Amino acid sequence: MKQKIIRRISNGEMVDLSTLRKKELKRLHYEEEKFVAKKVLNMPPFSKERDEYMKRGYDLVSTIMPWYLPSANISYGANQSTVKLVCDLIKCKKKGKLLYEAGVGTGYSCGYFVKVPNLKIKGCDMLLSDKIKYIMERYSNLSVDEENLYCNLRKLSNNSLDYFYADNVFEHLFPDEFPKILQLLSCKMKRDGLIILIIPNRLVGPGDVSRFYLKQGKAAEGFHFMELSYREVIVKFKNYGIFPKYFVWRDKTGDVKYRMDPTGVMNDLKVCTEYVLSYLVKNPELKKKLFYNLALDCYVFEKR
Repeated sequence: MKQKIIRRISNGEMVDLSTLRKKELKRLHYEEEKFVAKKVLNMPPFSKERDEYMKRGYDLVSTIMPWYLPSANISYGANQSTVKLVCDLIKCKKKGKLLYEAGVGTGYSCGYFVKVPNLKIKGCDMLLSDKIKYIMERYSNLSVDEENLYCNLRKLSNNSLDYFYADNVFEHLFPDEFPKILQLLSCKMKRDGLIILIIPNRLVGPGDVSRFYLKQGKAAEGFHFMELSYREVIVKFKNYGIFPKYFVWRDKTGDVKYRMDPTGVMNDLKVCTEYVLSYLVKNPELKKKLFYNLALDCYVFEKR
């Protein structure tokens, strides 16, 4: 049964969620997420204070969301198409059997990964759901910790990860912590290891709850602290020895397709296309559709 009574972080008010209409629930979510986001951005990087406050924020919004967005209980953004992409890449690579998933959420992706033969899965999330705990009890090849990504990665051996997967996770990282996390990730990946990411593109954002209240292209006000353009992501990762491995796009059904891009030329073309579309296409819905079809939010990198 869904939790009905919550205490607002912003003002301490007790609220009965069952008495609110969908519009009111959405507004409540936005106001609380915006309040927490503003507070944590001014807290010291990697501090316990920031960590604990974010946990409170995630706990609150994860309670509110199912009341107006039932699908939030299922995947928190992950979908079968991106999971299939990861499984296909593992099958094609035919070597390396350690996959790390950042932000396992409700366990939607892990529920598929645990069934891949000879694959060991590690991961983390700020809060572990009952569903992910249930999957861990059933499958011995899955180990997930209730911890932030930085602290959890530090526990891993260098050059140990064959695959790293994060679907709608990196945008939740803090700008003042991002460089150290990228440096750490680079150290933990094996040479030729694959990094598969879905990161909402800021040019058609915001992608968090503030999308209901802000115009396209405005900076997110909620928990999406690091929405980036395709070009920005490519540049940041290259600085840490992580380069595009495949050119990816989505077909008419929404499935992610991929093709080897050994020279990076096709990804350079995507960067140019992003630039052109961002200025020429004025219709918000059309721009969003084009960005989605060109997978300007999806990356398959290789550690070199």
